[in-house]
Amino acid sequence: MIVMTSTTKDIIYRVRPKTEAKLKMITICNKCHSSDFSYSSFQREDYTNCKNCGLSDTDTLYILETDKYKYPMKSRDDVNPITIRICNKCYSSEFDYSSYQREDYTNCNNCGLSETDTLQIKKCDMHLYPMKTREEVNPKMIHICAICYSPDFKYEDHQFESYQFCNNCGECNGERLYVKESQVRR
Repeated sequence: MIVMTSTTKDIIYRVRPKTEAKLKMITICNKCHSSDFSYSSFQREDYTNCKNCGLSDTDTLYILETDKYKYPMKSRDDVNPITIRICNKCYSSEFDYSSYQREDYTNCNNCGLSETDTLQIKKCDMHLYPMKTREEVNPKMIHICAICYSPDFKYEDHQFESYQFCNNCGECNGERLYVKESQVRR
């Protein structure tokens, strides 16, 4: 049990003066704990934008200035990383975007697939997705003759019928195989 005398109260008061009245509150970003903001307004709405992490209309915390050490500042990459979209088949980030009648289409320039699904990843994680070649993902397929394995065909149209002739063996409308172009010897 501690007994407080008038002299100990005076000592405590002298060592720790009345700082409660002088405490300063600061505003920090809820995500990265930075206190560097820009402020904007649009249609009577006020927005707080963090300059460190780049988030718009960020939530803020009000803390004591003396408690700032409890909130270490995080980098932009930790809070709001730069992301890119890659093809989920070949992992390329090169696309052509098109739209037709309110439908958006994504065509991969590397593998040639249209209406490709994409993955959204952090840019710094790109090394985890090594890009594949078109041949691995979407090989070019061709028809070859089932008899001589030649890819050379001649097409002739006659009024209501069309004919295919193999230029190598002369087979007419023979059976054809559908194979990868890289497997054909020329």
